Amino acid sequence: MKRYYEAHEDAYRRLSERGADCWGGDDFDHVYMLSFLIQALEHPAVIDRSLKQALVIGCGTGPLACALDQRGFEVSGVDISPTAIEMARQEAARRGRHIHYWVGDLCRDELGCEDYDLIVDSHCLHCIVPEADRQGALRSIHQALRPEGIFVLETMVGPLPNGPVSCDDEGIVWSRYGEIEPAFEPRVQRADGDWYVPQRRLRHDKAALDDELRAAGFQIHWSREMPSSDTNGARDYQGICGRR
Repeated sequence: MKRYYEAHEDAYRRLSERGADCWGGDDFDHVYMLSFLIQALEHPAVIDRSLKQALVIGCGTGPLACALDQRGFEVSGVDISPTAIEMARQEAARRGRHIHYWVGDLCRDELGCEDYDLIVDSHCLHCIVPEADRQGALRSIHQALRPEGIFVLETMVGPLPNGPVSCDDEGIVWSRYGEIEPAFEPRVQRADGDWYVPQRRLRHDKAALDDELRAAGFQIHWSREMPSSDTNGARDYQGICGRR
């Protein structure tokens, strides 16, 4: 039985078949999160630090990894999807970028011990649903970050209105898979007879995500909540963190 987040592999296979090079139809060289990442690197809490080794988690096809390589970082990228990693390697080769990519499970695999000066969450955290998985992922990130390192993240927060994609009282977004039982765990069958798999978990607001990060051992240098481009009505949390 596959874990719920492995459904991203199916999505990246469809992207590859369509000839797309980036999640969500973004322009690879002007991906949605790039402007915030550049702002974060210029933030007063960051700009005077000596940052060299960078890791992008949930790297997808590699747009942020390539942007960091272009800015002089030694970059690695990890994603759960083998297809995403293969696409990322192809995009890096096409652009002459030297980036180390690997397939990994952020919830179960260690990322290293104080190996990185900069870790960037490329819209990964909201795709991790059960509390134990989120705690494991944040623990791996905290462990992999050097004592003076920086963790930059952009992730979704806020309840979604009811619709084809529904959000329950715990902030879990369930994706409908229809009458055929999906090969993912966890999954639930609802009164309508259809099967659902968790797709995202959205903390209610900025304060709730701030609390989650602090509980995981992070110091928040700066954070904000702002409107998102997501058509379902969620909002974006943007944060710059360090280790406590």
